[in-house]
Amino acid sequence: MARGPAIIDTGFDGGIYPNLKLIKLLEGMKPIDVIEFESPLYGTSEFEVYEVKAYLYYKFNYIDLGKVKVYVPTYPELLIDEVIIGREILNKLKINLKPHQKVVEVEPIKQ
Repeated sequence: MARGPAIIDTGFDGGIYPNLKLIKLLEGMKPIDVIEFESPLYGTSEFEVYEVKAYLYYKFNYIDLGKVKVYVPTYPELLIDEVIIGREILNKLKINLKPHQKVVEVEPIKQ
């Protein structure tokens, strides 16, 4: 089980771009795929794709996000300190930002 904050990146079409701590939790699992992403900084890079069950903890409740893909870079220089969540997760949520009140409201999209 992994916990912690994540950065929202609306330009990332995938589910989760993990940090080293999260990658360690995937040890022993087999990737479901190996793909290439194009990066403006690094060009084409290879990623192993894992599928995990994900939840968002919000207001003392867990919101079930279902199965989400985790994209693990195969090149160490592509590892980062933060966890990034992208459109695969964001498209499952309705997020209301109220900046003047410093409030974020989150609810799952009913499908």
